[in-house]
Amino acid sequence: MSVGVGTEGVSVFSSLGALVLAVAVAVVIYIVFTYLFVPISVVISVSPVAFLWEAKDAMLTAFATRSSSGMFPVTMTNAEEDLRIEERVYSFAVPIGATTNMDGAAIRQAITVMLAANAVGQPLALTEQLLVLIVAVLISIGTGGVPGAGLIMLTVVLSQVGLPLTVVGFVAGIDPILGRIATMNNVTGDLAVSTVVGKWNNAVDFTEGSLVR
Repeated sequence: MSVGVGTEGVSVFSSLGALVLAVAVAVVIYIVFTYLFVPISVVISVSPVAFLWEAKDAMLTAFATRSSSGMFPVTMTNAEEDLRIEERVYSFAVPIGATTNMDGAAIRQAITVMLAANAVGQPLALTEQLLVLIVAVLISIGTGGVPGAGLIMLTVVLSQVGLPLTVVGFVAGIDPILGRIATMNNVTGDLAVSTVVGKWNNAVDFTEGSLVR
């Protein structure tokens, strides 16, 4: 951060602030439409507000720790005690989700690359934007669920479109913030999918709690 302010001036904060805001807005939109509207509201007819209320402990802890893998105990407890999902479902869905469901990482990497391209004066063509999208999604699956892993994976995406790796150092100062937002997104998805699978397998108790229908 000191190097960024020293070379770019105070205006560096506006660019970093825009990046954080863009990722936050994208994640909120993604959670609302991909997790709450389609699977929770439409597929299993559960109130999205009720789901968020029951999943809040895991979501807030994910934001605090920014580690999907470190969230196992909290996410599983949340799934069993609050969402009332049977162990035979969440014990499989949550670990799988923690390693493969990295949508938050894909979102933050794609947005960061787009901002970096504009910042260095190398706007990406449509084909390059599609390449960024594909690479970000694929590489996010292999991203470790630990703090800072997304920043390392960002170097691969930048290399694919010929952008300087100095961008990594530029955004490293706010990586903890971006990581928290992305991790909260991922954990929300793990619980949403676990709830849907549980409903399909008659492994969710809808007779108690906020999810009562």
